[in-house]
Amino acid sequence: MVKVELYTDELLAEMMPEVTYQYWTYNGKVPAPFIRAREVDTVETTNPPLKNVQTTVIASGSSVMIEFIIDVAGKYLLVDHSLSRAVHKGALAELIIEDK
Repeated sequence: MVKVELYTDELLAEMMPEVTYQYWTYNGKVPAPFIRAREVDTVETTNPPLKNVQTTVIASGSSVMIEFIIDVAGKYLLVDHSLSRAVHKGALAELIIEDK
């Protein structure tokens, strides 16, 4: 089993001198850390209580554990809400699944 803890938070970061942006992050990073697994692995992601971000899946102040089995190798985006909002705000992680 591959266990991953992802916490979400907002991050005000400077994109260039005097230009800032309010990101939503996983583990305080944009992009989030890569998650690696192999085909047939079970992946368990845990979101501890959210700080400042409310998603369509998890209410602010709540937590969740999601478990899934990987059956096809490839690269995937891990988001917990709408893809367009995730890309726009930065809250996405890359899930890299290698062959068995």
